[in-house]
Amino acid sequence: VLSKLALCHHGEPPFVPVLLNRFLTNFCRPETPFKLISTTGALSTPNIPPNHHCVANARFMAQTHNTIFRALNSIYAHSYHVRTSTDSATHLLSYCSITYDFMHHHQLIEESHYFPEIERVTGIKELMSENLFQHKAMEKGMEAFRRYAETTRKEDFDGANLRAVIDEFQAPYEKHQHEEIGTILSLGKVIDSKVLKSIDMKMREEAERQSDVFK
Repeated sequence: VLSKLALCHHGEPPFVPVLLNRFLTNFCRPETPFKLISTTGALSTPNIPPNHHCVANARFMAQTHNTIFRALNSIYAHSYHVRTSTDSATHLLSYCSITYDFMHHHQLIEESHYFPEIERVTGIKELMSENLFQHKAMEKGMEAFRRYAETTRKEDFDGANLRAVIDEFQAPYEKHQHEEIGTILSLGKVIDSKVLKSIDMKMREEAERQSDVFK
């Protein structure tokens, strides 16, 4: 579901029946409070070698970040309509927990594999330090989101409280997710395309291995 949300970005998929078209339009409407990434900036970034993997890497990462934004925006939108002590409150809290797990796992795999491998092959210490610093800046707010999702009973659910929790980490989280795309593009100037592709693919494989409970 989360990956499908990311595909509904600025416009409807072509060649679908009118009724489905209308459904997708409504389904994909929430675009706040997290601003979606509308472009990687690859076409306007100077000195990127032609066909360098940094472009594909940036696009994939932007899609992943938009997937998370879509999930958070849908949670925010639904929080206005879900009532206390209902099954819908339980379901929304479960969705919050799943979304947190996705966010947290995404950061962990970057910190354990992607960032250190890039610094190792380039020989540039602290090349990805700003990204790590931004991760740290979001930890407190994300942890509050996890606690609310996992410890709140449906009888205690309050949409305003949930939105307040999200508001606490919205600005630093959005900033990081957007800025990281530019960081990835800049790697085209310091790392060989095939080497970056290898790092990227290994990160994706490890992320899938850790997150797929059916494997």
